[in-house]
Amino acid sequence: MVDLAVAPLIARLAAVAPTLHDAPVQTLRQVTILFLDVAGSTALSQHLDPEEIHALMDGTLERCTSIVAVRRGRVLQYAGDSLLAVLGADLAREDDAERAVRAGLALVEEGRAQGASVRRL
Repeated sequence: MVDLAVAPLIARLAAVAPTLHDAPVQTLRQVTILFLDVAGSTALSQHLDPEEIHALMDGTLERCTSIVAVRRGRVLQYAGDSLLAVLGADLAREDDAERAVRAGLALVEEGRAQGASVRRL
């Protein structure tokens, strides 16, 4: 009796549930993660209007995203004044770690330039 009652539900579930061959293939690979946090942004926000800090942070994160992208990285997440990026997730390359270090160094330089710009405000 239970089998008879449940059979239509099982048929409907089978029609809408993805099959195993439709599921994406998961692979393990070595990736390099890059994290950036804008130091001093909270203190800076106490001295600027909300619109100014918003424009400043948006511009900074946009430039930082470009720095990561030029080195074939991808930003996974933004959170306030920080970003999380990965290199090697889409396509692993032998020099992923080196490109991440170069991106990190370029981000430090961008931070210095941005800091000098903010000090002139």
